[in-house]
Amino acid sequence: MNRKIVSDELETLVDDLKTGLEESRKCRVAGVKLERHHRRQSSTIIKCLVDYSDGASCHVWGKTLHPGGLPGQAAARTQRDFDLHTVLCEAFARYESFNVPRPVFCSPESRLIVTEHAPGDRLQDRLASGARILPSSGNTDDLLRSCHLAGEWLRAFQKATKDYWPGKSEGLPPPPLRNLERIARQALELLSEDLKTSTLGLGAALREQSVQLLQRSLDESPEPDWTACAIHGDFFPGNILVEPNRVTCIDFTSSTWGDPGVDVGYFIHQLQTLAVNPFVKTSTTELMIREFLSGYGHSETTADAYWRSSTLARTQRIALCLARLYALRGKRPKTTFATAKRSYHLLVTNRTLSDHVLTVATQ
Repeated sequence: MNRKIVSDELETLVDDLKTGLEESRKCRVAGVKLERHHRRQSSTIIKCLVDYSDGASCHVWGKTLHPGGLPGQAAARTQRDFDLHTVLCEAFARYESFNVPRPVFCSPESRLIVTEHAPGDRLQDRLASGARILPSSGNTDDLLRSCHLAGEWLRAFQKATKDYWPGKSEGLPPPPLRNLERIARQALELLSEDLKTSTLGLGAALREQSVQLLQRSLDESPEPDWTACAIHGDFFPGNILVEPNRVTCIDFTSSTWGDPGVDVGYFIHQLQTLAVNPFVKTSTTELMIREFLSGYGHSETTADAYWRSSTLARTQRIALCLARLYALRGKRPKTTFATAKRSYHLLVTNRTLSDHVLTVATQ
C-alpha cells in the first residue's frame, strides 16, 4: 500500500483515539506517542503511550476495522467486540488467573476499539522457541503450564457467556450460530468450488469421501447437548498472553456464539499446525495438547482421540484442513524457500485430511 495512504490512515487513527480518550476520561490528552503499528488484512492495530494533562500516563491499544462487507457490518463487529470485553472484564474480576484487556471506549462510526495494555508474552512466541527439538526442561514445563491455563481460561470464558452472544448487552441481534450444521455446509461449499476450479487441489477420491462424510454429519446430526455461549473465533496461541500464573486472551474481532466445542477444536488444530514445522518436537506439542484438554476438563487426552470424540470434532477437522488448503493455495510466495515451505505444508495438510477421512470412514 502507498506509504502516504498508510501515514494518513495512522494519523486519523491516532486523532480518533485521542478524541475518544478525552471524552471517556474527561481529561485533556497532553500527548500521544505511537510506539507500534501493524496493518493486517482486516484491521490496523496501534500501541500508544498516552500522557494526560493531570500527569497520568498509560499504554493503550487501538484497533480499527477496515471498511468492507455489508453496510454497518464493521461498526456492529466493533460494538460486539467492545461488549464482549466489558462482559468478560466484569466476569473475570474475581479470578486471579484469567484476564482480558480492560476496554476503554469504542467508536462504531470509526470502527475503533481501544483497550488498556495487558502484560504478558504471546504464547505463540514461547511456543516458537520452547517447543523446538532441544528445549530446556524449564521451557517445556512453562509451556505445559501455560497450555493448561489456556484450557482453564476457555472453560471460564464459556461459563461466563452461557446464553450470551457478543453485542447482546448493546441490544444487537444474535449473529449466525456457529454449530455443526454451519461448519459442515461451509466445508461443502469449498468442496463444491474445488470440483469446478480445483481451488483446493484435492484428488477426486478424497474430495468425494470428504463430501460423503460431511453429508453424513448433516444427515445424522444429533440433538444439541450443549448450551450456546460466546465463541472467540480465533482462539489460538497468538491471541493468548501468558504470565507465570495468569492468562490473558485478546482480539475478539471474530467473536460469535454457538457450540462450545468450536474454540476447543480450533486451538488443537493450531497446535498441530505448529508441529508441521520440522524443527518442532512433535512429542512436545502432544504434551501441550494433553495439558490444554486437561485444563479445559475434557475427557480425552490426545488430539487423535479428540478428533474422533464427537460428530462436531470429526466434521470440524475436515473443515479446518480444507480451510488451510484454501489459504495455502491462495498464497503467492516470493522466494524459493517460501515456495518450498508452502509446498511442504500443502503436502502435510493434504495427508492429514486423507488420514482423518480414512479413520472416520472406518469408524
